[in-house]
Amino acid sequence: MKTGAIYKKQVYQILSKGKFISQASSDHQIRTYYENIQQNEGAYRSYFAEEGLILDHGRGYYQFCYDTETDNVVSAILVIKKYITIFSILIAWQDSIGPGDTFQKKDLLDAVNIGDEDFLRELTSYAKRDNYRDIINDLIVTLRNDGIIEKFIENDTEKFYVTSAYNYLEDLYNNTKVYNEEP
Repeated sequence: MKTGAIYKKQVYQILSKGKFISQASSDHQIRTYYENIQQNEGAYRSYFAEEGLILDHGRGYYQFCYDTETDNVVSAILVIKKYITIFSILIAWQDSIGPGDTFQKKDLLDAVNIGDEDFLRELTSYAKRDNYRDIINDLIVTLRNDGIIEKFIENDTEKFYVTSAYNYLEDLYNNTKVYNEEP
C-alpha cells in the first residue's frame, strides 16, 4: 500500500461508528483520508475484509457496509427508515439542498414558524413531539454524528456544511420503493 497504512486506524475509527468519510468535507483531514482511500482502495478493501468489514464507495463518500445476518435485518431496516425520514425532512424544507450547501439552525426554525405543512408533517414523523425546536436539535445532532453535516463558525454564527455523504441519503431515498399492498 502506498501511504494508506498510516490511516487504517483513523479510517476504521470513523467508519466503524457508522460515519462517512466524504470527499466534500469542510475538514481537511477527512478529505485527506478520502483521497488516501481512493488512491489505495484495493488495499483498504482487503485490509477491512480481513476484519469482516465491507468498504463501500458511493457518490463522493466511503462507508462500511455489513453482511446482514437474519437477526440484524430489523435493525438495518430501522436505520434505512431513519435515513429516508431524514431525507424527506430535508427536501420538504429545501428541495434543492445538496453537498456543499450551508445553513443555520435558524433556517429550519423559520420553516416551522411560517407553518410549512409538508415540513411540519415530516418533522413529526421523525419524532412524535410537539416541540419542533427539540426535534430540529435532535435532527442536527444525528446529521452531525453521522458525518452528513459538519458544524463551523462564521462571523460568530453557527452554521452547518452539507458533506457529500448527503448523496447516500438521496440515493437511499431514490432507490427505495415502497409498495402498498392494499387493493
